[in-house]
Amino acid sequence: MTPPARGSRRRRDDLEFFAARRRRARRRSRVSRRRRLGFVAGAFACAVGVALLTVGFGGAVAYQTGCSLSSLQPISIGQNTFI
Repeated sequence: MTPPARGSRRRRDDLEFFAARRRRARRRSRVSRRRRLGFVAGAFACAVGVALLTVGFGGAVAYQTGCSLSSLQPISIGQNTFI
């Protein structure tokens, strides 16, 4: 059996090195995508929460300004009522 040509082992080692480096880079990019997605989802959840709080407080203010107990009138029995 003849020995391998000079430098072929080194080339194979270099190829393995670059392949491993590329795998690590892909893995890092995958983690980065997950982090980015988590950040976007968290920001969206915060925005929805702020919107709900704003609508809730706005509705409470509108209800307080538009409703007064002194403006209520008694109804007689037999009228169409909704309880």
